Amino acid sequence: MDGALISISGSHIAANSSRGTAPVLDPHGGVTHDDIRKAIEASRYLMLPPEKQIVDIIEQDFSLDGQSGIKDPLGMSGMNLEVGVQIITGSTSFINNLTKCILKLDIPIDGLLLGGLASGEAVLNSDEKQVGIVLLDIGAGTTDVAVFKDGYLLNSWVIPVGGAHIDNDIAVYFGTSRAEAERLKIEHGRAYMEGVDDSDPIEIDHVGGEDRTQVPKGMLSQVIQPRVSELLRIIRGDMENNLPPTVLPAGVVITCGTALLDGLPEMAEEILGFKARVASPKYNGPFSDKISNTFSSTAFGMLSWAAKHSVRAGYSAVPPSDSVIHNVINTITKFFKGFSK
Repeated sequence: MDGALISISGSHIAANSSRGTAPVLDPHGGVTHDDIRKAIEASRYLMLPPEKQIVDIIEQDFSLDGQSGIKDPLGMSGMNLEVGVQIITGSTSFINNLTKCILKLDIPIDGLLLGGLASGEAVLNSDEKQVGIVLLDIGAGTTDVAVFKDGYLLNSWVIPVGGAHIDNDIAVYFGTSRAEAERLKIEHGRAYMEGVDDSDPIEIDHVGGEDRTQVPKGMLSQVIQPRVSELLRIIRGDMENNLPPTVLPAGVVITCGTALLDGLPEMAEEILGFKARVASPKYNGPFSDKISNTFSSTAFGMLSWAAKHSVRAGYSAVPPSDSVIHNVINTITKFFKGFSK
């Protein structure tokens, strides 16, 4: 394996806005890749404590001699180039331990990619990113929130609440294993109770070899609903604190495993006040039945990101061919098939 692009998430992740400026080496010849790199490098000077380090720098927009709102300044004439960026930071110890584990497998690390940004690459279209959208990537232990506006990542943060917390609530309340709790959540759980018949019985396997019991489906939903409501209210409070008053998202997109929870979009619309939908990667190639689901959003987004960007080059984009992702998937499949021989 030549290298790996690693997804990173967790409550230690934070985003900081910054700007960097660099003179254009040849004002008449136009902005070069090197000028862009120098401007981005100039933006990375943050006062960080020793326990924090930069994970990634995500460019947002450029200004050239005071002309703002430029998406791609390459080739434009001007003297001073300025770039607005989101600087993603994370725990130094966490990142060091993660990279040590991967390097022990003799796999070179090409870069780290924010999990929410990868999921957005998989499930959001360009129109949504342009008008404004909030992406909720609800994982097991955390929820990644990524806000896109004007075509770029405007802000992002991570909330230490996820699907595993719902599973734990179910397991404790009904005396089941975590696996049984997750099954109950996916097969019978519902986050939004309004207008739903909750009297249908469901069977529950208990820990310790006890006999199966039956409970009304509504009882399960009564355990799930408070935790989902808590998560969404935290998100609403963070949106009020982290987003400028002028930014009004057009909607909310929910992905990852917990997105399959019945009634989640309806509850999100009620608490957040925006139209909400569940999204999965749009893919029709090999193994589409395995890939086109909410569980695969981050992994698929990383493949798509790697196909569009030259990770080793740092900032220069590489136009992907139509077959790039197909080829990557086939390569990965062959790699793992080797272990079964």
